[in-house]
Amino acid sequence: MRSLCVLRALPLDRFVGGDGAPVTRGAASPYFKNGTWEWRRCNVLAYLPGPALFDVQFVVSGRRKRVRRLNLMFDDEDSNRFKQRLARASAGREK
Repeated sequence: MRSLCVLRALPLDRFVGGDGAPVTRGAASPYFKNGTWEWRRCNVLAYLPGPALFDVQFVVSGRRKRVRRLNLMFDDEDSNRFKQRLARASAGREK
């Protein structure tokens, strides 16, 4: 499993395949459907360093959106550590 610091050190826009084509990375992000938010599978298409946003496309619908890092859990990320980060962020907002 890659640590968060490794993910930060290697921006997505630097990943290219052997043929020079961009490499997408699997992840999950909140998806709004039928009045509720659910974490859904998506592919990360690009990282936009200026606004610090990730361009993602949901597998289920093909819909694209831009999300902040806290709304994106990579497939190779430790899910327990990610959930702890979300809990800390939520607690910080409640103060």
